[in-house]
Amino acid sequence: MRRKKGFTLIELLVVISIIALLMGILMPALARVREVAYRLICGTNLSGIGKSMLVYANDHNERFPRAGGRRSEWDTDMAIANWTALIETGTNSAFGVSRVGGLPATISSCFYLLVKFSDVTTKQFVCKGDTGSQVFELSEVKNLPVNATLTDFWDFGPGPPTGLTATYVSYAYHSPFYNSEADPAGSFPISAIRNPQSPVAADRNPFLDKNADLCNKLAHLGTNEVAPSVQDDEGSLSLFDPDHLANSFAHQGEGQNVLYADGHVGFESKPTVGIEKDNIWQCWMMEEEDLIPANKVWYDPAGSPCPSRISNGDLAPWGYKDAFLINEYNASLP
Repeated sequence: MRRKKGFTLIELLVVISIIALLMGILMPALARVREVAYRLICGTNLSGIGKSMLVYANDHNERFPRAGGRRSEWDTDMAIANWTALIETGTNSAFGVSRVGGLPATISSCFYLLVKFSDVTTKQFVCKGDTGSQVFELSEVKNLPVNATLTDFWDFGPGPPTGLTATYVSYAYHSPFYNSEADPAGSFPISAIRNPQSPVAADRNPFLDKNADLCNKLAHLGTNEVAPSVQDDEGSLSLFDPDHLANSFAHQGEGQNVLYADGHVGFESKPTVGIEKDNIWQCWMMEEEDLIPANKVWYDPAGSPCPSRISNGDLAPWGYKDAFLINEYNASLP
């Protein structure tokens, strides 16, 4: 009589065990490959943005994108007045009524000038390692004019409360905005004729990132804390320590892609890069009596350990060598 072929229970368990073992070995490796791929795609995005910035600067007196005009201010509401304004009506219709310094604008609206005038796609502003981000598409917005295109508008959607522009932009930008407290120039934007090593853009600032666990912990501390600290793998670290470094969370805290003024992109393992190797996530603190950089430490008028979520309009570079990269804060990200 012919025996029936098949697996015994022991053989089946052995096969399952081998498969489980192989998966346990391969899955971390595959996850690592995916992380590296995200990092490379992110760097490619920034490289494309950098090339477009140089093209934009060539058509705008060597100036990189700055929405709202020369004296525009960072809008604390994270939204411009009318993102669907017709170009014929001018920037005042898009950015609203001028304040003391200038028109209120956003980092996302600065980037959007590249979509509007330099043929950059909205997809290039999304890093796959940035949790919760997505590509901005007009199909997601209701009640738009028939046959509307991306180049008809001024920002990545309406912003809060009906939309969230920070969802559609994964990158920080050197603050080009006017700061009424800074003297003498008031603003220190990067241009195409500045030092080639000047940082222009990078992954999200970890202190303005809902995904950043470090900032989340600090944000919930009491306002009476003088020197707040958190525990990490190396012990207790104070955010007021000028040597404290925090990498962007889009790439597992291993570093950040940084775009420089000459158009090249480098993956930096620390945020201390640029002309004077200062922390690109922090602006300089100034001595009131002489308005010169005292220490390269975080300056926040509100005195909070992280940049203020609401009153962030006073955060700005304090000099031409001060690299300070910021982005809108999206409190809705998981």
